Amino acid sequence: SLLPHQHPNYCKSLDEYYEELTLVIKKIRNQSNVLYLLGHSTGGLIATHYLNIGEAREHIAGLILNSPFFDFNQSKIVTTISSYLIKLIALIAPYANITGALSPAYTHSIHIDHRGEWDFNLDWKPIEGLPTYFKWLSAIVNAQNDLKSLSIAKPILIMHSSGSKKIKTFTDEALILDIILDVEDMKNIGKTIGDNVTLLEIKNAQHDIFLSSKLVRERAFQQMFEWLSNLEH
Repeated sequence: SLLPHQHPNYCKSLDEYYEELTLVIKKIRNQSNVLYLLGHSTGGLIATHYLNIGEAREHIAGLILNSPFFDFNQSKIVTTISSYLIKLIALIAPYANITGALSPAYTHSIHIDHRGEWDFNLDWKPIEGLPTYFKWLSAIVNAQNDLKSLSIAKPILIMHSSGSKKIKTFTDEALILDIILDVEDMKNIGKTIGDNVTLLEIKNAQHDIFLSSKLVRERAFQQMFEWLSNLEH
C-alpha cells in the first residue's frame, strides 16, 4: 500500500495503525467466532495497545506476542537521555532520520541469499533496514511509556528467545539468539501489562521466532497451539 510520496517506516503515533486493524478484525470476525491478535516486535507493541483501547478490541479473545518491542536494547540511562533527544529532534525536524540503525547481521541470518531460509523483497526490508525517523522513534517512546498504565484482563502469551546479544557483524550466534532486542525487557515489562500473562521461552530462537530454524519454529508453533488449546478447556 506504500505510495510514491510516502515515507516507509514513518508514523507520528502508533494509533495510525488502528484503523486498518479494526477493518480486518471486523472482516475476520464475520468468518470466525474466536480471534486472537498476534504481533511481532513493533507489531507486538501496537497489538498490545490495540487490545487495550482499539475500537474492535471486544472481538479479540487474547494476545500472542512474538518478541515484542517493549523497550530499546540499551541501558536505562541511555534510554532516558535518548528519549528526550528523540522528541526534541522530531519536534524540530519531522522527517529527520538516521540510516544503518539495524545491524545487517539480522537480515543476513534470515534471508536465503545469506544464512537464512526466507526469500523476501529487500526493497521492503533492506539488509541494513529502512531509514529510522525520529518521529517514529518518538511514537515508540510514547507507546513504551504507556505500557506502565496497562492492565489487560484477557490472556496474553509472550514468546521470546532463550537469550539475546547485540551483534553488529554476523556470527553463528545470530542464528540462535535475539540480536535485536533484550529478552529480559520483554519478560520484566511483559509480566506487568495484564492479569493473565504467560511467558514462554523458546530455546535458540531468533528475534522473529517464526523465522528461526525449522526445529525451533516447529517447537514454537506446538507450544503456542498448546497454550491456545488450554484456554479452550
